[in-house]
Amino acid sequence: MTYSGASSSNGAVTAASKGRTLSGVTTVATVTAKVSLNDKEGTATYSVQQAENKAESLEIRAAGNFGTPVTSFPASGTTIYYTTYFTFSSGLQTELADVPFSA
Repeated sequence: MTYSGASSSNGAVTAASKGRTLSGVTTVATVTAKVSLNDKEGTATYSVQQAENKAESLEIRAAGNFGTPVTSFPASGTTIYYTTYFTFSSGLQTELADVPFSA
């Protein structure tokens, strides 16, 4: 059996994590397997896809407060700073610190 578009020894395909990049399903390789036996051969082609990476959760916390997420916002005329945490399908988390909110 021989492969093209993948590891020549076992047909494996590797792809880097999407990390913090938002993305839909992507094709990372097109693999063709060729089998030869008794002077006959056959091929099959497969599209290898990587799952989408989306923001799975969002938490808003008062800046500098690593406790309970924010559930209410300040009264009119007040500015407060928040830290926003995003968790992605890839399992990574990122934060946007000191995001101002003015009511």
